[in-house]
Formats: sequence, C-alpha cells, structure tokens
Amino acid sequence: MPEKQYKGWVFSPGHTEEVATDMANAIASHGAAFMRSVVDLTELGRWLQGRSGFKHQLAYRRLAAALVAGDVEQARTLVDEAEEALGARTDPAAVDFRKFAEALRKRLPSS
Repeated sequence: MPEKQYKGWVFSPGHTEEVATDMANAIASHGAAFMRSVVDLTELGRWLQGRSGFKHQLAYRRLAAALVAGDVEQARTLVDEAEEALGARTDPAAVDFRKFAEALRKRLPSS
C-alpha cells in the first residue's frame, strides 16, 4: 500500500458494500502487483525476512514460506528463533505459538 502502514477493513452493517469495494480496489491496485513481484518462493521468504510487520504474524508467515519453498532447515531455525523470542511470556498468543511449534516439529523430517 502506498501509505506503507497497516490498513484494516472493518465490515459493519450498512457499510459492507463500501468496505468490500475499497478492499477489492486495494487488492487490484496493490496486492496483484505485489503478488507478481514475488512469484518465486525463495524471494517471498527473503521479502518477509526484510519487511516489518506484526511479529506474531510474521513468525507464522516466515515459517510457512520456508516450508512451501522446501527449506526445512530454515523453517526449523525460524521456529526455534520465534519460540526463543517469546521468553517467559505466558499470554494466549505465546501459548498458541508454543503449541504450534511443538506440533510443527513433530511433522518436520529428521535432520
């Protein structure tokens, strides 16, 4: 997005069509161009590593990009780093990520 900041679309009664139109226009104008610019999965992974965003979302997205690109070792490194970054946190997001990390590790091939 040209504003280079988070943009959310909130759907509420009476404004659904207006919000949907704005969202569709943003996807057509900016999302499609972005998708065409990172068609290579390795490039997408590099893009996610170098961009800012919400840390809790990037942790999942970076892992997914590495796995889809077939880079299991990178995924393993990313899950370890993301879990270590949680420190002693016990909030619901941290608990959920730890559960996700544990389940993911069980499914990764042995190194």
